[in-house]
Amino acid sequence: MTPYGLLLLTTGMSLKQAASLHDVREDTTRSWSSGRRQPPTEALDQLRDLYDQIQTVADNLVQHLEDLDVDDALPLEIAVCTTDAEAVDRGLPFAACHQRAIACALTVILNPVELVTVAQSTASLVHARPAGNA
Repeated sequence: MTPYGLLLLTTGMSLKQAASLHDVREDTTRSWSSGRRQPPTEALDQLRDLYDQIQTVADNLVQHLEDLDVDDALPLEIAVCTTDAEAVDRGLPFAACHQRAIACALTVILNPVELVTVAQSTASLVHARPAGNA
C-alpha cells in the first residue's frame, strides 16, 4: 500500500476516476497507486481535498439529522447518488465519492436506514418516515 493508494481508497474512487480527476492516463494512476512512480504533490493534495469534501458531506448529513431532532427509532430514507451527474450536483465529482460520504455518515447514524437512489427519493438528502411505513 502506498500513500496515494490509501488516499484513493478513502475517496472510494477507481483508478479510472482518479485519472479523470488528475487529468492523466489511467496507467499513470496505477503506477502511483502501486508505488512504481511517485505521484506529484498536487495529486496527493487533490485526494486530500476531495476526502475533506467527502467528510464535509457526511458531517452535513449527520448535522441535518441532529437539526431535525429525529427519534433514533424512526426509519430514515437517505438518497444516494448513482450517477456522476447527481454527485456533481451535490458538490462531489463522482457517485462513488457520494456513496463514501453516506457510508461515513452511517457510522454514527443510529436509526434504521433505507438507501434509495436520488431518482427514487422523496427528499433531496434524507427523509424520516413515520413508524409503520418502513
